[in-house]
Amino acid sequence: MECSYTFSCVPGVFYDHTKRAEDDSSSPTPIATQDQLGIIQGCEYDTKPLPPDSQSQWQRLENHVTHLNKHGGSNDSYKVIYVVRHGDSVHNAVMRAVGGQWKEKWAYKAGANLEELPRLAELESLSDDEKRVTWANAELSPKGIEQARKIGELLVKWKKENGMPSPGTIYTSPLRRCLGTTKQIYNGVYQQNGLDPRREQSRMD
Repeated sequence: MECSYTFSCVPGVFYDHTKRAEDDSSSPTPIATQDQLGIIQGCEYDTKPLPPDSQSQWQRLENHVTHLNKHGGSNDSYKVIYVVRHGDSVHNAVMRAVGGQWKEKWAYKAGANLEELPRLAELESLSDDEKRVTWANAELSPKGIEQARKIGELLVKWKKENGMPSPGTIYTSPLRRCLGTTKQIYNGVYQQNGLDPRREQSRMD
């Protein structure tokens, strides 16, 4: 039996980062990580009964989503989805180093030994094996690892201070840079929820 789905976004829950960037040139870019992922503080939901005012905005939203899934249409399902882009990877660093030569020369190769490229100070910590890079399945660069760790620290902080729920299910691309990003981000989240990161991460290897 063939199934079909229709997806739509519920407006007025999170800030429209694209519109904010267009309206205010001094605001972060649309892809920047917003405080608490841009949830609109003080937003009123039509949940009945309303959660107590003492609850955080995230707790109120979680209560609202639970209410919608319990009392909404039988064919409707409401989810809050956190979308994360992979961190900076080795091939991104190579692109920055070679500049315009990337499209002219390097993009058409399957990969390269970093010794063939201009000296890349930001990649000096890579092992000899890691210095043989491929564009299609590149590893995270040291910068990308740090980016992912910082996102993970924010998720732990927002859960502790603002009651932001941890994701119930995590999906990731099998590409190395995506798996690496997922592992770095959710290591602290696993521990915060009493899970063993080594066991959970083994499912992604």
